[in-house]
Amino acid sequence: MDKDIKTDLKINGTGSTSGGSFNEVVINGVGNVNGNLECFSFKSNGVSNVTGDMKSQSVKVNGTSNMIGNIESDEFKINGSADVRGNIKSKESKVHGELKLTGSLDSEIVELHGGMSVSGDCNAERFASRGGFSISGMLSADEIDIRLHGKCSAKEIGGEKITVKLGNEFTLKRFIKSIFPSWDLNSKLTADMIEGDDIELEETKAKIVRGNNVTIGRGCEIDLVEYKNTFNLADNNSRVKENKKT
Repeated sequence: MDKDIKTDLKINGTGSTSGGSFNEVVINGVGNVNGNLECFSFKSNGVSNVTGDMKSQSVKVNGTSNMIGNIESDEFKINGSADVRGNIKSKESKVHGELKLTGSLDSEIVELHGGMSVSGDCNAERFASRGGFSISGMLSADEIDIRLHGKCSAKEIGGEKITVKLGNEFTLKRFIKSIFPSWDLNSKLTADMIEGDDIELEETKAKIVRGNNVTIGRGCEIDLVEYKNTFNLADNNSRVKENKKT
Protein backbone atom coordinates (compact mmCIF):
# COMPACT_ATOMS: atom_id res chain seq x y z
CA MET A 1 0.00 0.00 0.00
CA ASP A 2 1.32 3.44 -0.93
CA LYS A 3 1.07 5.47 2.27
CA ASP A 4 1.58 8.83 0.55
CA ILE A 5 -1.46 8.87 -1.71
CA LYS A 6 -4.07 7.99 0.90
CA THR A 7 -6.10 10.40 3.03
CA ASP A 8 -6.51 10.06 6.80
CA LEU A 9 -9.72 9.20 8.63
CA LYS A 10 -10.14 10.61 12.12
CA ILE A 11 -13.09 10.44 14.48
CA ASN A 12 -12.84 12.63 17.56
CA GLY A 13 -15.77 12.32 19.95
CA THR A 14 -18.63 10.35 18.43
CA GLY A 15 -19.09 9.53 14.78
CA SER A 16 -19.85 6.98 12.09
CA THR A 17 -18.45 6.47 8.62
CA SER A 18 -18.40 3.99 5.79
CA GLY A 19 -15.38 1.89 4.95
CA GLY A 20 -12.83 2.62 2.27
CA SER A 21 -9.12 3.00 1.64
CA PHE A 22 -7.16 5.35 3.89
CA ASN A 23 -3.69 6.14 5.17
CA GLU A 24 -4.25 6.38 8.93
CA VAL A 25 -7.51 5.63 10.75
CA VAL A 26 -7.71 7.06 14.27
CA ILE A 27 -10.73 6.87 16.58
CA ASN A 28 -10.63 8.97 19.73
CA GLY A 29 -13.90 8.42 21.57
CA VAL A 30 -16.71 6.34 20.08
CA GLY A 31 -16.53 5.47 16.40
CA ASN A 32 -18.38 3.18 14.01
CA VAL A 33 -17.04 1.99 10.66
CA ASN A 34 -19.49 0.21 8.37
CA GLY A 35 -17.82 -1.49 5.43
CA ASN A 36 -14.52 -3.04 4.45
CA LEU A 37 -11.51 -1.05 5.59
CA GLU A 38 -8.05 -0.89 4.04
CA CYS A 39 -5.49 1.36 5.67
CA PHE A 40 -1.85 1.78 6.55
CA SER A 41 -2.64 1.90 10.28
CA PHE A 42 -5.73 1.59 12.50
CA LYS A 43 -5.75 2.95 16.04
CA SER A 44 -8.73 2.98 18.37
CA ASN A 45 -8.60 4.96 21.62
CA GLY A 46 -11.92 4.43 23.35
CA VAL A 47 -14.74 2.39 21.81
CA SER A 48 -14.84 1.28 18.20
CA ASN A 49 -17.17 -0.89 16.14
CA VAL A 50 -16.04 -2.14 12.74
CA THR A 51 -18.36 -4.10 10.47
CA GLY A 52 -16.38 -5.41 7.52
CA ASP A 53 -13.04 -6.96 6.69
CA MET A 54 -9.93 -5.01 7.67
CA LYS A 55 -6.53 -4.98 6.00
CA SER A 56 -3.81 -2.89 7.62
CA GLN A 57 -0.12 -2.93 8.41
CA SER A 58 -0.86 -2.03 12.04
CA VAL A 59 -3.98 -2.51 14.19
CA LYS A 60 -3.90 -1.14 17.74
CA VAL A 61 -6.82 -1.17 20.17
CA ASN A 62 -6.55 0.94 23.32
CA GLY A 63 -9.90 0.43 25.01
CA THR A 64 -12.73 -1.67 23.61
CA SER A 65 -13.40 -2.79 20.07
CA ASN A 66 -16.01 -4.96 18.39
CA MET A 67 -15.08 -6.21 14.93
CA ILE A 68 -17.24 -8.25 12.58
CA GLY A 69 -15.06 -9.48 9.74
CA ASN A 70 -11.64 -10.88 8.96
CA ILE A 71 -8.48 -9.00 9.95
CA GLU A 72 -5.19 -9.12 8.09
CA SER A 73 -2.32 -7.13 9.58
CA ASP A 74 1.42 -7.17 10.17
CA GLU A 75 0.93 -5.98 13.75
CA PHE A 76 -2.15 -6.65 15.89
CA LYS A 77 -2.07 -5.25 19.43
CA ILE A 78 -4.72 -5.03 22.13
CA ASN A 79 -4.46 -2.96 25.28
CA GLY A 80 -7.95 -3.53 26.68
CA SER A 81 -10.51 -5.83 25.10
CA ALA A 82 -11.53 -6.88 21.61
CA ASP A 83 -14.36 -9.07 20.34
CA VAL A 84 -13.59 -10.26 16.81
CA ARG A 85 -16.12 -12.28 14.84
CA GLY A 86 -13.90 -13.51 12.04
CA ASN A 87 -10.35 -14.73 11.47
CA ILE A 88 -7.11 -12.93 12.33
CA LYS A 89 -3.98 -13.29 10.21
CA SER A 90 -0.92 -11.36 11.36
CA LYS A 91 2.84 -11.43 11.71
CA GLU A 92 2.70 -10.39 15.38
CA SER A 93 -0.24 -10.55 17.79
CA LYS A 94 0.05 -9.11 21.29
CA VAL A 95 -2.82 -9.18 23.77
CA HIS A 96 -2.60 -7.18 26.99
CA GLY A 97 -6.13 -7.66 28.27
CA GLU A 98 -8.79 -9.79 26.61
CA LEU A 99 -9.41 -11.17 23.13
CA LYS A 100 -12.55 -13.06 22.17
CA LEU A 101 -12.16 -14.53 18.70
CA THR A 102 -14.91 -16.33 16.82
CA GLY A 103 -12.61 -17.83 14.22
CA SER A 104 -8.96 -18.81 13.92
CA LEU A 105 -5.73 -16.99 14.75
CA ASP A 106 -2.74 -17.33 12.42
CA SER A 107 0.32 -15.36 13.52
CA GLU A 108 4.07 -15.76 13.45
CA ILE A 109 4.30 -14.54 17.07
CA VAL A 110 1.55 -14.64 19.70
CA GLU A 111 2.13 -13.00 23.09
CA LEU A 112 -0.65 -13.14 25.67
CA HIS A 113 -0.82 -11.23 28.94
CA GLY A 114 -4.40 -11.64 30.12
CA GLY A 115 -7.21 -13.79 28.73
CA MET A 116 -8.00 -15.15 25.28
CA SER A 117 -10.71 -17.38 23.83
CA VAL A 118 -10.46 -18.74 20.28
CA SER A 119 -13.28 -20.72 18.69
CA GLY A 120 -11.06 -22.18 15.97
CA ASP A 121 -7.35 -23.03 15.74
CA CYS A 122 -4.34 -20.99 16.85
CA ASN A 123 -1.26 -21.34 14.63
CA ALA A 124 2.06 -19.62 15.25
CA GLU A 125 5.81 -19.98 15.09
CA ARG A 126 6.11 -18.84 18.71
CA PHE A 127 3.30 -18.85 21.29
CA ALA A 128 3.95 -17.31 24.71
CA SER A 129 1.20 -17.07 27.32
CA ARG A 130 1.18 -15.32 30.67
CA GLY A 131 -2.47 -15.62 31.60
CA GLY A 132 -5.36 -17.89 30.68
CA PHE A 133 -6.78 -19.09 27.38
CA SER A 134 -9.36 -21.34 25.81
CA ILE A 135 -8.73 -22.68 22.29
CA SER A 136 -11.52 -24.88 20.95
CA GLY A 137 -9.37 -26.26 18.14
CA MET A 138 -5.64 -26.95 17.93
CA LEU A 139 -2.78 -24.86 19.33
CA SER A 140 0.16 -25.35 16.98
CA ALA A 141 3.56 -23.59 17.16
CA ASP A 142 7.24 -24.38 16.79
CA GLU A 143 7.87 -23.04 20.31
CA ILE A 144 5.16 -23.01 22.98
CA ASP A 145 5.94 -21.34 26.30
CA ILE A 146 3.04 -21.28 28.77
CA ARG A 147 3.20 -19.79 32.25
CA LEU A 148 -0.03 -20.67 33.99
CA HIS A 149 -1.80 -17.73 35.62
CA GLY A 150 -5.29 -19.12 35.14
CA LYS A 151 -7.22 -21.88 33.46
CA CYS A 152 -5.83 -22.85 30.04
CA SER A 153 -7.29 -25.33 27.58
CA ALA A 154 -6.93 -26.52 24.00
CA LYS A 155 -8.32 -29.56 22.25
CA GLU A 156 -4.86 -30.49 20.94
CA ILE A 157 -1.39 -28.96 21.30
CA GLY A 158 1.45 -29.58 18.88
CA GLY A 159 4.94 -28.14 18.54
CA GLU A 160 8.67 -28.75 18.58
CA LYS A 161 9.43 -27.40 22.07
CA ILE A 162 6.56 -27.26 24.56
CA THR A 163 7.03 -25.85 28.06
CA VAL A 164 4.20 -25.51 30.58
CA LYS A 165 5.02 -24.17 34.04
CA LEU A 166 3.11 -22.67 36.92
CA GLY A 167 3.33 -18.89 36.96
CA ASN A 168 4.18 -17.21 40.26
CA GLU A 169 3.37 -13.58 39.53
CA PHE A 170 0.66 -12.69 42.06
CA THR A 171 0.27 -9.18 40.67
CA LEU A 172 -0.58 -10.53 37.22
CA LYS A 173 -3.24 -12.82 38.65
CA ARG A 174 -4.71 -9.89 40.59
CA PHE A 175 -4.72 -7.79 37.41
CA ILE A 176 -6.49 -10.51 35.42
CA LYS A 177 -9.09 -10.95 38.15
CA SER A 178 -9.70 -7.20 38.35
CA ILE A 179 -10.67 -6.93 34.67
CA PHE A 180 -12.26 -10.39 34.30
CA PRO A 181 -14.03 -11.12 37.64
CA SER A 182 -15.55 -14.35 36.30
CA TRP A 183 -12.25 -15.70 34.94
CA ASP A 184 -11.20 -19.02 36.47
CA LEU A 185 -7.75 -18.50 37.99
CA ASN A 186 -7.31 -22.16 38.83
CA SER A 187 -3.92 -22.55 37.15
CA LYS A 188 -4.21 -25.72 35.09
CA LEU A 189 -3.77 -26.73 31.47
CA THR A 190 -6.12 -29.30 29.97
CA ALA A 191 -5.86 -30.93 26.54
CA ASP A 192 -6.84 -34.16 24.85
CA MET A 193 -3.41 -34.56 23.25
CA ILE A 194 -0.02 -32.87 23.55
CA GLU A 195 2.56 -33.82 20.93
CA GLY A 196 6.04 -32.42 20.36
CA ASP A 197 9.77 -33.09 20.26
CA ASP A 198 10.80 -31.80 23.71
CA ILE A 199 8.01 -31.53 26.27
CA GLU A 200 8.16 -30.27 29.87
CA LEU A 201 4.89 -30.06 31.78
CA GLU A 202 3.56 -28.81 35.11
CA GLU A 203 -0.07 -28.59 36.32
CA THR A 204 -1.33 -30.33 33.18
CA LYS A 205 -4.19 -32.74 32.63
CA ALA A 206 -4.06 -34.63 29.32
CA LYS A 207 -5.18 -37.92 27.83
CA ILE A 208 -2.09 -38.46 25.67
CA VAL A 209 1.37 -36.88 25.76
CA ARG A 210 3.62 -37.93 22.90
CA GLY A 211 7.20 -36.77 22.30
CA ASN A 212 10.87 -37.55 21.89
CA ASN A 213 11.85 -36.31 25.37
CA VAL A 214 9.13 -35.92 27.98
CA THR A 215 9.39 -34.51 31.51
CA ILE A 216 6.37 -34.59 33.81
CA GLY A 217 6.60 -32.19 36.73
CA ARG A 218 4.29 -31.12 39.56
CA GLY A 219 0.51 -31.34 39.50
CA CYS A 220 0.08 -33.45 36.35
CA GLU A 221 -2.56 -36.05 35.50
CA ILE A 222 -1.68 -37.92 32.31
CA ASP A 223 -3.39 -41.06 31.02
CA LEU A 224 -0.66 -42.10 28.57
CA VAL A 225 2.88 -40.94 27.83
CA GLU A 226 4.51 -42.17 24.65
CA TYR A 227 8.19 -41.29 24.20
CA LYS A 228 11.03 -42.12 21.81
CA ASN A 229 14.15 -41.15 23.78
CA THR A 230 13.63 -40.17 27.43
CA PHE A 231 10.84 -40.06 29.99
CA ASN A 232 11.29 -38.35 33.36
CA LEU A 233 8.68 -38.34 36.10
CA ALA A 234 10.14 -35.41 38.03
CA ASP A 235 7.41 -35.27 40.68
CA ASN A 236 6.21 -38.49 42.30
CA ASN A 237 2.95 -36.81 43.29
CA SER A 238 2.00 -36.46 39.64
CA ARG A 239 0.04 -39.30 38.11
CA VAL A 240 0.87 -41.05 34.85
CA LYS A 241 -1.35 -44.06 34.31
CA GLU A 242 0.79 -45.59 31.57
CA ASN A 243 4.06 -44.82 29.82
CA LYS A 244 5.67 -46.65 26.94
CA LYS A 245 8.68 -46.24 24.70
CA THR A 246 7.85 -46.28 21.00
